[in-house]
Amino acid sequence: MLNDWVSSRFEALFQREGLIGFDAWYTTDRGSLLQRSSRRDVSILTFDDEGTERTFFLKRFHRPHIKDMWFAFQNSLRIMSQAEFERSNSDLLRTLGVGSLRPVMVGSRFLGAIERCSILLTEQLESIQLPEYVITHWDTMPPE
Repeated sequence: MLNDWVSSRFEALFQREGLIGFDAWYTTDRGSLLQRSSRRDVSILTFDDEGTERTFFLKRFHRPHIKDMWFAFQNSLRIMSQAEFERSNSDLLRTLGVGSLRPVMVGSRFLGAIERCSILLTEQLESIQLPEYVITHWDTMPPE
């Protein structure tokens, strides 16, 4: 089963960079690795988009635990990958007015109903991150 989506806003950039399709993104060694575990890794990639620097985060999920697949199914009532589940959560947060990651690409590979791997590519946010916000605003936060 294939389930891929790419934002039309960045298709031309990705084509210029030769990153077309799930396999190109899943296997790329471009960028800098930020975090690696047996189940996922996160990399940061920067591209020149006709004079504008664009930074993205690529999260690759590898052979997720059955419990994680079950949790996604239980909360969405459909079979979805870890990447799709993160995308749906960020969409919900933005719908509720909460700033969240902006997905640029989502791709998944399944064997029947079992997720083999998935990817989520997001734009770098131009906002303060939660830990930094708490540190800088701690004194002004209400006590509740």
